[in-house]
Amino acid sequence: MEFILVLKIFHLLMQDIYFQAERVRCSRQQKNGEWGSVACLDPTLLETALLVAKVDSLMIPPLPPRLGLLRETDGRAYSWHSPNNIVPNSEAPTAEVNRRSGWTPHVDTLSASSPPSGEHNGAVTRLAISQDQSFFVSGSHDGTCRVWEMRRFENVVGLQSSLVYKGHNKNGMGRVNDVCIVENSHSVVSGASDGSVHVWRVDSVQPSKSKVSDRSEPNAPQKYYDTARVCGSSVVRNIDSEEGEILAVGHFNSNTASLVTFASQKGHIHSWDLRSAKEPFKLKLQPELGYLTSMATGTDKNWIIAGTNRGYIALWDIRFQMMVKLWQHSSGAPVSRLATCYTTLPQDKNGDNNYSGDERKPFMFVGCGKNEASVFDVTNGACRQCFRVLDPMLAYIDQTLLPESCLTMPTLQNVDIPSNQSKPIASAVRNTLNFNRISSSEPSVLSLMGRIGATGRSYLITGGSDRCLRYWDFNLPSRCYTISGFVHGQPAPTYEGVNLFKTDETSVNQNLFLCRSRNAAPNSDVPSSDLPHHLQQGLVRPENAHRDAILDIKSVDYPRKSLLSCSRDGVIKLWQ
Repeated sequence: MEFILVLKIFHLLMQDIYFQAERVRCSRQQKNGEWGSVACLDPTLLETALLVAKVDSLMIPPLPPRLGLLRETDGRAYSWHSPNNIVPNSEAPTAEVNRRSGWTPHVDTLSASSPPSGEHNGAVTRLAISQDQSFFVSGSHDGTCRVWEMRRFENVVGLQSSLVYKGHNKNGMGRVNDVCIVENSHSVVSGASDGSVHVWRVDSVQPSKSKVSDRSEPNAPQKYYDTARVCGSSVVRNIDSEEGEILAVGHFNSNTASLVTFASQKGHIHSWDLRSAKEPFKLKLQPELGYLTSMATGTDKNWIIAGTNRGYIALWDIRFQMMVKLWQHSSGAPVSRLATCYTTLPQDKNGDNNYSGDERKPFMFVGCGKNEASVFDVTNGACRQCFRVLDPMLAYIDQTLLPESCLTMPTLQNVDIPSNQSKPIASAVRNTLNFNRISSSEPSVLSLMGRIGATGRSYLITGGSDRCLRYWDFNLPSRCYTISGFVHGQPAPTYEGVNLFKTDETSVNQNLFLCRSRNAAPNSDVPSSDLPHHLQQGLVRPENAHRDAILDIKSVDYPRKSLLSCSRDGVIKLWQ
């Protein structure tokens, strides 16, 4: 009897230990959000747990976050992707579009500028404009993003921000490297040097109608963006890649997802669906190609291109998540900026400015080389247009005597991609050891934006390390000019075209435009009062140009057609 009693007591103790361990395990699982653990602790929730498990197996995405609505001039919400979408902030859309197609920036006409101190304290790396033209966002190396309202552009001399986002600067060490707007919303994506990516919403509020009517004329129509005010920001999502700095960010909407793309210092291009917790795709850039410097998404949202500091340009097909093309720029210089479009170039059109058949193709705009920007055909890698700035030492040399490197088009050299893309690219490893690249001290194009349309002028505006803003016309070099950057006493830059001879390899139309920029004459030590009367200049107004490299350019449509530029000295300028 005593032996049986001891055995029962031992059995009860072991059972108690087992159930205690099971409770601990279930408690840990419950803490991690596992529904089965809840059912074990409370059997009455078994049916609910099974239902949730079935729904979870279907991978149904959660409800999308609130990203903010786009607004028309009367305050009504609208979608940028709607087939009946009209041009926002315009009374007559057709007339407004025609006005935009004929707009060109004026020479050295500065409308407003941010103060050198009091706003950004570091280099302003990127600008991003909301699709309804209500505000734009600037990202800076001081670790902050600032929101600037467009309505304040009327009759102002100094630009003043309305909101400061400091989410990346909690420890005082972060730098914002890139920002972009979430399509069809009032939310912003920002990537910083601490490896974090934040999606945050710009909140706005409109005063009551009674308060608005008291400050305005009784019969004047009220526009939403004339009265709406930015009131704050709200963090929607944030993620830490744990892969070093975030070098570039982007966003695009597909039929089923709202995708944020961001590139890390380790060479990975990640995707982040704002409507789901899973990563749709992840792309890899081999280390022998260099670190990523620029990224852009194709117009059809099916491909992504990325450029590196060693002159490589890689193209991935998002649908198959694989690299399909790899080129190296003939200069081997860092690829500072990329942009894409799907259109027909002006030289491929008939004389009446109509399309010569269905010649629409994907093109990429590349800022690479010694102070030049080029347009390449993505289908075959051929250069179709090149805009090049000559060294001032060559400004007075006849075109026939210029070095051959100044008169030839840049090329993209195909690089063989191994069938196993996880293996190193042998040719890239050899080029790393033997190739002589352009020095970083050489001037380069760091920012570009433009327009290629079926009607009106097609142009490209570039800015770079030489502090100049240049307007390039696709058709005639005589229409090209320098918007800003030349100093007092400097001769006006001249533009000319180069006659390129067609060969069997280059049977398509190619254009090469050159800019001759001449240095200003050295200042004399002779006092102005001792100079002859015809050489005396009198009072000279201060220069409007940026004092450091221009890092980004954006076009503004509201409240009037303008041009925004930002530079490494932390200043943002608005040009008419």
